[in-house]
Order: sequence, then C-alpha cells, then structure tokens
Amino acid sequence: MLNQTNQAMDIVADILADEQENTISSYQYNGVELTPVEPVTMRNTFLLTIFNPASFLILRADKDGEIEYDEFQALLEKLLARGITHNNQKYHVLGASSSLKDGKLWMATGDVIESIHCYFESAQEALAYLGIYTSNNNHGIFEVEHQIKVVDDGYQVEGNLITGDGAGFAPKSVLKKLSVKDRQIQVRLHGEDWIAKGTLHPYSGNKLIIPKSMVKGKGMPNDGYQYFLLGIREIARELSFSSSWTLLQFFSEDTIRSTVLACPPKVVPSVKLVFVQTERNKEYDT
Repeated sequence: MLNQTNQAMDIVADILADEQENTISSYQYNGVELTPVEPVTMRNTFLLTIFNPASFLILRADKDGEIEYDEFQALLEKLLARGITHNNQKYHVLGASSSLKDGKLWMATGDVIESIHCYFESAQEALAYLGIYTSNNNHGIFEVEHQIKVVDDGYQVEGNLITGDGAGFAPKSVLKKLSVKDRQIQVRLHGEDWIAKGTLHPYSGNKLIIPKSMVKGKGMPNDGYQYFLLGIREIARELSFSSSWTLLQFFSEDTIRSTVLACPPKVVPSVKLVFVQTERNKEYDT
C-alpha cells in the first residue's frame, strides 16, 4: 500500500513539475492597481519550446467601473511604457494574439522581445501574428529537416492541385514520418529567420510546397533543404454541411475544382452540381 502511495505521489510530483515548467506568471491591471493573478499553464507552443517561461508575463487589462475609458487608456499606456517589474526582472510589451480582444497582452524581457521582434517588420505586425508563438499545437511540435519550395498562390501541383491563400502541400512521406494521417493539417512553422502559418494538404511529391501567403513577418524561406519546427494545431475531420452555400462560402471554387477528382466517385457529381445549378444552393445537401 505504501509503495502504491509513493507511486501516486511521484506521478503528482511529475505533473506539478511539468506545469511549473510550462507556467507563465500573470497580472491584472484595472487602472487603480496592478495585482498578481492565477498563472497560465501552456501546452505545445513555440513560445515555450524555444524560450524559458520566466521570460514572459501575461497582463490582463480589465477597467475598473469607476474609471472612464479615456483615463484608463492613458493609465494603461503609462504602465506599458515603464514596464512591469517581476522577480527583479523588467518586462515590456511583446505583442498580442486573438486574445487582445479580451484585454490580454504578452510581456517579455528585453532579450526575448529583441529575439522575437526581429522576425517582424514592426511592433504592429508582432501584435497581429504573435499567435504563431502562443497558439496550442494540439497534435505536437516536430523538428523537421526537409526540402521546401516557395511559390505564389495558384501554383499547380501534380497537374490538378493548386495552392490557395495560406494553403500549401506536404509530402505524404513527411506525414508518415510524423505518424499523421493523409489529411490536411493546420500548421505553424518556425525557421531560422522566417515564420509561417496556414494549412498543408497531403500529396505524393517530395517537396514541402509553401505559398508566400503562408509566410508572415519579414523573412522568406529559401528553396532547398531547411531545418524548422512544425507545429500541428489541427488535423482535418470529415464534416457534413447542410447546404452548398456553406461549401461555396468557405472553400474557393478554384480549390474545389482542383481537388474534386480526389473525392470519392459518388461525391463528384454532387460537388459539380454546386456550380451548374447555383439556384439550388440552399437546397444542396451533402
């Protein structure tokens, strides 16, 4: 019984140690006071794969009800200008992600800010695309060394496939090495001097096809063999749509036309029907 208890305690200790290694301290500011709040534990992010959690703070801006918006904005700007001191280190604004709408800002030490901002043209761009670093790659982060080819949107692959806005192609052999099914994957990419986000569709070629629209920031990868981190946020799942309007709204006609031949034979006539009988869109049912 004692041995079982010790094993359970060891498991708890490992979990707590793992959370500590992936936890970022947080503060809340309401215009009156700056208060420590519950730290945030993150999983499978580029941010904590590359950097130490102690290099970051999360600031949540939540206006006190007694303060006017203009006054709160001015107070917040002053706080951000002077920075936040935590554990004898100074933290300044790094950027934000989609969480900015919820009043959440990322702070970091000076050396880390310099390291990350060098990937972007401006601080504003870092605000827009910091999510590449902070988003959760639910299916893992992998070190990859493979040949890539950078192309424009509309580039033809294998004759009938084309690249779209933020949509490229990954060799099936690469997906197999990563133990990923032959399905489209939503990815984050981090190279030596470039970053990218988008989706990769499996194909039988041997190069990773990256359209320029996937690349964010100021760096552009060169063709040829590259070492980079590949994070997989999501893997495509089969979904049913209740109308063809939905299909046309979220998938471009060119993309559907270029990939329809890859659909099961019984599906092809139904998809083609979308384009020849557009008035029946609302009645279309997959």
